[in-house]
Formats: sequence, C-alpha cells, structure tokens
Amino acid sequence: MKKNSLFAILMATVLLTLSSCTGSHTLFSNGKSDYSIVISPSAPESEQLAARELQEWIQKVSGAELPIVGLDGGQEGRRIILGYNELLTSLLPGTEEQKATDESFTYCNVGGDLLAWGGANRGTLYAVYSLLERELGCRWYTRKVSLAPEMKEWSFKTLFHQEAPALRMRDNNYIGVSEPHFAARMRNNTIPLPSLTEGKTIFGTSERYWNCH
Repeated sequence: MKKNSLFAILMATVLLTLSSCTGSHTLFSNGKSDYSIVISPSAPESEQLAARELQEWIQKVSGAELPIVGLDGGQEGRRIILGYNELLTSLLPGTEEQKATDESFTYCNVGGDLLAWGGANRGTLYAVYSLLERELGCRWYTRKVSLAPEMKEWSFKTLFHQEAPALRMRDNNYIGVSEPHFAARMRNNTIPLPSLTEGKTIFGTSERYWNCH
C-alpha cells in the first residue's frame, strides 16, 4: 500500500489545524445545502457510483440533494471532492496516488471542503461508505434493511479518518450478503457491482473462487 508522503501528512495536519480555528462548516440545514459533490470527468465507474451513493444517502438523511459536478464546478469551501485528482492535490500538495487495487482510503477536510479518496477500484467508494457510517450514522443491516437517520442539520469542524484493510480478500460466502450493493457496503470485495453501462460490471479487487472451506 502506498501511503501519503510525510510532507503531505504534515501539510494535512497544518491545514486541519487552521480549519479548526475558523469555526464549523454546515453541510446541510433544514433540507438545504450549499455543497456540491465534485468528481473528475474521467473518474472510474466506481467513483461515479460513489458520488451517486453519497448523493442518495445524504438526501435520505437531510432532504437536500447535492448536485454532482466536474472539477471546475462547485463553490470553494462548499465541496465534497471525491477521488484522486488535480483539485485534491492542489489542496493537499504532495499527496501520492494509490494503486487502483489499493483499498485503503482517507477522508478529511481542508477548511469547508471535504475530501475522500483511495484506490480507484474500490478505495474511494469505501471512503464514502465510511463517511456515511461514521459521520452521518447510516447503517446497512441486511440487503433489505438499512437506516438513514433523519437530521435537520449537520456541521463539522475538523475531520480526519484513514483506514487500510487487514485482509486482502473478503467474502462472507453467504447468500444474504451476495446482493452486490449490500456486499460493497459491507466491504466485500469479491462480488462485482452492476456497471453504469448496461451489460457490464464493476469488478472488485479480489477474485472470487467457486467454493472454499
């Protein structure tokens, strides 16, 4: 796994310290939000899916529908920036791009901007699920039972969370977890997701075998 350079981590620490001195930032309030979800036009399908998932679940929680825009869209200080791209590196200089199969991820804020990124195959998608779980309280209990707690307002001051999986291959081998979207939310990385292009799939980062004991 490639980790951010020492310089990038020091820069993030400085920026996060500065952001903590500027008061809190409100993601949504009373069903409205000034934020946009920002992704690169060339973002891989898994990151496009991550943007849609983030949009859907924030709307379920808050009632606010955040627009999904390109790198030149959105208002500075009012953006959720997904994936490794030039906008991210302009805010966190020295951050290194991870291998596509690297499932480690980070989310943090630089002032009012929220950034979430990881490996292109699944890392950024997992960063979004972690953000929804840890910060907004979303839960996926089964493929049919989920929770999006209704909230009137949510603000943040300083955010920083980073994860790296301990196991390369994660497959519950249980039919209840085999629905692709639920499997991804559970960080199961062997079941392909339906592609945004009909007839194709978004593969995980580990191969699924026919059977095992």
